[in-house]
Amino acid sequence: MRTILLSVLVFCLIAPATFARNLRSPIGAVQSVTEHDLVIAECLSVDPTERETGLGPTRYATVKVLKVLNGDRKLGELQIATTRPIQPGVAYLLSANPAFIAQGPDFLAVGGLSVVPLPANFDLAELEGQEVKEQVEIIWSRHLFEVEREIERLLAKKKLLENALADRKSVWFESAGPVELGEIRQSSTQSEGKTVWLDLQGNRLQWSQSTPGKNGFVCFEKMGTTPWNPGWEFSPCAAKEIGELDGKPLKAKFYGQFTPRGDETGLRWNGLRTIRVEVGQVLLARTVEDPHTVYIIRIVTQSAAEESMAFRYAAIHD
Repeated sequence: MRTILLSVLVFCLIAPATFARNLRSPIGAVQSVTEHDLVIAECLSVDPTERETGLGPTRYATVKVLKVLNGDRKLGELQIATTRPIQPGVAYLLSANPAFIAQGPDFLAVGGLSVVPLPANFDLAELEGQEVKEQVEIIWSRHLFEVEREIERLLAKKKLLENALADRKSVWFESAGPVELGEIRQSSTQSEGKTVWLDLQGNRLQWSQSTPGKNGFVCFEKMGTTPWNPGWEFSPCAAKEIGELDGKPLKAKFYGQFTPRGDETGLRWNGLRTIRVEVGQVLLARTVEDPHTVYIIRIVTQSAAEESMAFRYAAIHD
């Protein structure tokens, strides 16, 4: 594995632009297919162990080559490494850029269209007499048809789930009457090693700087637990100052790490684990353990030289 990564890095230094383009999508354009080794192969077995590499989580698999579309590969068993999902018993169009191959696996399938499944009823005879470009287009077209069918099924299921969750109340916070803010506290982030957090009455909300002096990220995860353990939920707020909410009823919909349709909110999502918060922005936050307490947070200043940040907050209860 080390020799593979060394070869990839050497190639990256020699031709960084080409490496970046091909790494993102080894056959992102039909015109480039002749630059790659292309085979149709059935997956026989997959090593269950993922190895973390510079290319992303990588698995090794044994496949049986059924047809060679491009390159000098032979029919029969072939060892491959890939960053894409692959399952035993399924036939695939596999693509490898020879520039990445030096030592190690004979075949390295990396990127978006490097591992394309064929439908179970696909007849390889359809490819006979066609140019490489046309053979690839036939397979991509069939796969796109299958993808469209799956999207239709998923959209139908999505609609059913949306209807079933239409009256879900647990995602909402609604005050019993006008909000009484009480004390608006002034505080600063705390840190230990590289971990930085806001202390909200003993609840730690993890913080990470993004653009110095301008913005940063707050995490959905509960600090000190296994990754992907949800701990916080957030709701956007139109107020410019915390005090604007005093004496007014508050109704807000909260979004957690796995809440559907989070991208349709005013929150600035950064993947699944964090949202971005700007200096001066008012944000509503609550813990999963105590959804009846809402923290109204406003970043006052963000250090341009380090992770530290000054903020104000108030706590309210429904």
